[in-house]
Amino acid sequence: MQPVLANPELAPKRRQRRSVDPRLQRANFNPRNGSFTLPGRSTAVFVQPRRPD
Repeated sequence: MQPVLANPELAPKRRQRRSVDPRLQRANFNPRNGSFTLPGRSTAVFVQPRRPD
């Protein structure tokens, strides 16, 4: 059974990618298995890019 979140294009929100907090910059998403990696005691926002209509 394939994970529900496998293969989408998810990325940290732009403001988060530019954060001065190096721990938060390590947050990421693995599209192969649908897993997120987050530093302890943090919150991260991931977004899916919009596709042109």
